Amino acid sequence: MSLTTSRNNELLNEIDIDDHDREDSVDLSMQHVQNQLKPCYWSNLNREQKAVYILLIIVFLLLLLLIVVIVSLQQNVKASSTDCNTNSYPIEQQHDTDNLIPDDFVNNVRVTTPKNLIIMIGDGMGTVYNTAYRHYKGQDRTYLDHIFKGRYSTDPLNNTITDSAAGATAFSIGKKTFNGNIATDVHGNPFGTILEALKRKGKGTGLVVTKSITDATPASFASHTLNRNFQDLIAKQLATLHQDYGWKNCTVTDILMGGGKRFFDSWGFNESSYSDYGWNKYLNDNGTLYTLCPEDLPVIGLFADNELPFYLDLIHTENNQPSLLDMSRISIDLLNKTYNDEGFFMMIEGSRIDSCGHMNDIACILWEMEQFIEAVDYVIDWAREDGETLVVVLADHQTGGLTIGREDSFEKDKLFDGYSLNGMTEEDILEYYGDYKVNPLVTSKDSDAITTTTYQWHPEAIKDIKYTSQWFNQTVTAANGTMDILSILHLIEDRWYPLSAKEKAFLNYTFVNGGKMDQALVHITNVRTVTGFTSHGHTAVDVSLYAMGVSADSFYGHWRNDEIGQLLSRIMDCVEEQNEQTSLLQNMFVNGTLELCDPKQKPPILEYNNSVPYPFGNLRYPQNCVENW
Repeated sequence: MSLTTSRNNELLNEIDIDDHDREDSVDLSMQHVQNQLKPCYWSNLNREQKAVYILLIIVFLLLLLLIVVIVSLQQNVKASSTDCNTNSYPIEQQHDTDNLIPDDFVNNVRVTTPKNLIIMIGDGMGTVYNTAYRHYKGQDRTYLDHIFKGRYSTDPLNNTITDSAAGATAFSIGKKTFNGNIATDVHGNPFGTILEALKRKGKGTGLVVTKSITDATPASFASHTLNRNFQDLIAKQLATLHQDYGWKNCTVTDILMGGGKRFFDSWGFNESSYSDYGWNKYLNDNGTLYTLCPEDLPVIGLFADNELPFYLDLIHTENNQPSLLDMSRISIDLLNKTYNDEGFFMMIEGSRIDSCGHMNDIACILWEMEQFIEAVDYVIDWAREDGETLVVVLADHQTGGLTIGREDSFEKDKLFDGYSLNGMTEEDILEYYGDYKVNPLVTSKDSDAITTTTYQWHPEAIKDIKYTSQWFNQTVTAANGTMDILSILHLIEDRWYPLSAKEKAFLNYTFVNGGKMDQALVHITNVRTVTGFTSHGHTAVDVSLYAMGVSADSFYGHWRNDEIGQLLSRIMDCVEEQNEQTSLLQNMFVNGTLELCDPKQKPPILEYNNSVPYPFGNLRYPQNCVENW
């Protein structure tokens, strides 16, 4: 048994060894086969097969990329569809190109906060005004041209063409509103202005203008009314709102300078009472302006009953009224010394550029531009040396539709409709003025007069003019009918220019027929210079934006006027303070301590004949702002 068992074990061991040898042999064989197959599969493919494989891989990658793009576009379409009604414009004004513009244009530009902000506004100063001034001065570029940044639209929410109230309100509160509204929205609710917000931050503030300080532009920065014609109420708010706010030892504006004395006199603010309202100094002439020192703030300067004189009249007349440059220079110096650490805000307005545009008086326009540019030059030089100031130069709109050049083929029967020259017909104009073909500066035949006058402009024709047409009208009116036509013609030749025989005949015809002599004189000047106008009102054209100093490059491109107001608040980092001021104003309005209408001063508005209702959406709707007159 033992021998048999031992033999069996030996046989089993041999079998086991053989099995292991076979398994090892098989494993080695399989590994050898695999090693041989790996390098052989791709190398065994021919060129066409390899090309097919590569093409399939490329197609697969392209399909994958296409899927990613489609998913991304679907997400963008979904996002844009949820925001399609966030634009402030009506749906019908939106276009497909809106998707190319950032939804929040104001917050997509880089800004740097300056210490000081000076806003300069040329009221009615369209881009062509600067162009005309450049040609008049014989310059390649004006100071404004050197700091040009872009342009902007000026339309309000209820019209295509804005007035100064809606235009300035867009800058001051960053919202579009209706024409006539002063720092209130379309519902007539008051909103905090950038001036009020910066005063909350502890900065100095000032308003300097050449019209009444209660006029629409300055009023929109420091008062709140339903209509710009409530000028007595605006004056009261400018002088006393700080008391209503509960601000002690602090007026809303540190400096108020301009005209408008009669709107303060009407409710008792004058040389004797100003200190009762928290003001330290009251000025009424140019001499006292230069006696100011920082300790005199807050100061109010009222240098005319309403508007200051036109610059052309001012420099040729002995008076004690300051120029825009005088007021700007003194105000900047005072604010900078008093608020050297905190900084200051100023709004400086060349207000009467607009008045000249309404009169279509090119001589008046160019001289008001002279005054404004002088102030701009000074401010820019000061800001450049200071290094911590942003200067922004704006216009609320364009006035008059000024054109450099005029067309002789203008309808002759419509020529004088806007001038009220009492019955001038086409035949009268041809007989007494020879159509537009009569230009004393050019010699031409009737056949070539159109070409000669159309493609020339002669601003040098006004170089000897010493007064505006308004001064002429006031002088003739003051004579109470004692000036005959010969005296009037002598006055014109002494203060304007020598007249041609046809011009004398034209003026004589106007005088005999009771026409407006000042407007006839304006027309002669416009024909001499070959200057055209399309309107005695405002126009809706875009206007230019100029800026220099800290964050000036934030203004490149095209804007809406309300976006400029929003951007200014963002640059000055005062959005929170502006919101706080809005809350204060609206609470005061609801509880009756802030009035937006003056029941004693009826504005010349047809809808206000019987009462002044609050608009729908107003915090006090459906009450009336004025119950009855």
